[in-house]
Amino acid sequence: MKNIIVALDFSQVTKKMIENTITLYENMHCKVWLLHVALPHPDLKQYEEKAYTKAMREKMAEIYSHEHMQLQNCAKELRAKDVETEALMIQGNTADTIIKKAEELQANFIVIGSHGHGALHKMLLGSVSEAVLSKANCPVILIPSRHT
Repeated sequence: MKNIIVALDFSQVTKKMIENTITLYENMHCKVWLLHVALPHPDLKQYEEKAYTKAMREKMAEIYSHEHMQLQNCAKELRAKDVETEALMIQGNTADTIIKKAEELQANFIVIGSHGHGALHKMLLGSVSEAVLSKANCPVILIPSRHT
């Protein structure tokens, strides 16, 4: 069976990604793996786990719970269209985690959104979609945000 990984970040392009995934499924009859890569809060990276305050842990739990709910809602939407779907939420570096999971699942395609940030943003922060495009061992389908 073919596998497609759909890397979601719940941005404005997510709806279009789900719509395109349904079309891909109808044409390929594959298993769809929805993947959300959760990152630790940037301000918390400098702290050791033991240094987290109760308030910090509660805020992170709230963020992860909300992201998990969004992921499950996307999976529910696909399942309602009879798309065989599995939802995964993994913490890590976004591009590297997408690539690693694609290799583990022997993905035939990766579907990822593009936010259309400018050249300065890409130069300073990099681009997840560009990193995935350059490192992936399978075709990458890039869904642009500007046409949502």
